[in-house]
Amino acid sequence: MANRRVAPLNDTLIKTAKPKEKDYTLPDGDGLQLLVKAIGSKVWEVRYTINGKTTKTTIGTYPKVTLANARKIKDQYKTTAMEGLNPTHLKKQAKLEQEQDTQGQFHLVVYDWLKTLKQAPTTLHKKTRNFERDVFPFFCQYDKYQNITSSCPIKEITHSQIYDVVKTKENTSIDTARRLLNDCRDIWLYAIHKGLVETNVIANISRKGLAKYEVTHHPKITDESILKELIQAINNYSSLLTRYALQFVLLNPLRVENLVTLKWEYVDLKKGIITIPRSEMKVKNKNFSDFILPLSTQAVSLMKEIYQLTGWGTWVFHGTDHTQPMNKETCNRALERMRFNDEEAGRRQRTHSFRGTFRSLAETYEQQHGVSEASREACLDHHEQDVKKRAYTHRADYTAQMKILMQWWANFIDKLTHH
Repeated sequence: MANRRVAPLNDTLIKTAKPKEKDYTLPDGDGLQLLVKAIGSKVWEVRYTINGKTTKTTIGTYPKVTLANARKIKDQYKTTAMEGLNPTHLKKQAKLEQEQDTQGQFHLVVYDWLKTLKQAPTTLHKKTRNFERDVFPFFCQYDKYQNITSSCPIKEITHSQIYDVVKTKENTSIDTARRLLNDCRDIWLYAIHKGLVETNVIANISRKGLAKYEVTHHPKITDESILKELIQAINNYSSLLTRYALQFVLLNPLRVENLVTLKWEYVDLKKGIITIPRSEMKVKNKNFSDFILPLSTQAVSLMKEIYQLTGWGTWVFHGTDHTQPMNKETCNRALERMRFNDEEAGRRQRTHSFRGTFRSLAETYEQQHGVSEASREACLDHHEQDVKKRAYTHRADYTAQMKILMQWWANFIDKLTHH
């Protein structure tokens, strides 16, 4: 019996085809047909034979896929099948590769990696800003509004390209260049675990090839007469919360990031201590305990005042929108407005400088307070560099001596202020 010849479809026939109670098909011939579903949608189907087995698959909906395009796709499928390849499998593989290329775009990998970090918001913001400013321009494409539209797949980025990025940043900041290199190592390890790359192209970039980082010491006020002027200026500063922040860091020499991200949940006014998780400290060694700093009676009184202002929220020192911590430059700008920015005259003070002021004067008056150097360093969360010594010192409990020192320091500030 001869095969029944099928009249090819046309757009008029397709457009006028109405849904029925059950799905039905309109054949176009040579394995192409249109499935008209009871719900009203129209789906293209292709039948092809590979290795003696007939397979049916969908290739899109009408009118999104036109009749002409459906016939072209059908021809491609049948040609591929004649070569012994399964066109459906090839399509799925191509889609998977496209998804991997999209997910593997460098900027998306970086943002995903940043989400895995358990660090202070200000630290994460700084890392994000470093990549957006110093790295992304090498690998990303932007629209006219400077929004990223796409970026190079991470698997295509080479060792020499990252080396060039780091060396370029060296020209303006050796410290940031080294941080970027360390972060890139971690990003490539993350990408390996995600199956986005096979090797870590950063592994062979040695820090020895980078310029040496020169340690710069923060200027600090140690002259007691100038320090007295500074204290008076702080106490008279107009912005209440900024004044509180400066008064607090004067009494409790925290690092800037720990100061501005201090949360009320870390403060125990009954016990007179603050406890900051080790993960938020500069030294994040998991073998070290959380940082505990005893508060002087003056610091407790100050905290009670601050609590009346910000105790309802998360942050001890919140930003302008209350949901974010204070900007770490806020106190620096206040010190500049007070005109404590003349380094040659010994009158330059930054927020971080209060640590140096405390350390220097605590050392000068060691005979007066009688607290050991190890306890003084513990107040600053400084740790022994020698690994063998550190194995013992990090287990020591200096809390009692730290309490004595912090109370002595608060009394010293009081005497200086009222002298």
